[in-house]
Amino acid sequence: MTGMTVPSKPQVRTLRPSLVVAEALVDRHEPSHIVDRARRLGFSQCMTKAVVAACCRTGADASRPMPVYQSSPVTEASPS
Repeated sequence: MTGMTVPSKPQVRTLRPSLVVAEALVDRHEPSHIVDRARRLGFSQCMTKAVVAACCRTGADASRPMPVYQSSPVTEASPS
């Protein structure tokens, strides 16, 4: 039986954004709270925006259809 291990500092740094997202979603944090937490943890501005965007999508955003990009049609070779 294996026990729980404490993650190393590099692992914690890697996990921090996903942990902030998870906590914000579970606790329904406001965007300002998420920004404050990200700043305290030293997230870059780009990472902070990504975390806030991940946490603050509304139901309307989620139900909006994603754009579909049409690729050029593939033409089959005609029989010779």
